[in-house]
Amino acid sequence: MLTWIILLVFGVPLVAFIMQSMRINRNCQDRLQEISERLAQKRQDAIDAKVAEIKSKRDKSIRRD
Repeated sequence: MLTWIILLVFGVPLVAFIMQSMRINRNCQDRLQEISERLAQKRQDAIDAKVAEIKSKRDKSIRRD
C-alpha cells in the first residue's frame, strides 16, 4: 500500500514533467528546423540574385563590344 502511495505522489508528477519536457523539446526542434530552412532559403536567394546580377553585367558588356 505504501508503495502505491509513493508511486502516486512521486511517479505521476515525474511522468507528467518528463512528458512536458519532451513536448517542449519537440517544439524547439521544430522551430530550429523552420529557422534553418528559412536561412538556407535566404542564402540561396542571395546567391541567385548575385548570379543574376553578374549575368546582367556580363550581357551588358558583351552588347557594348
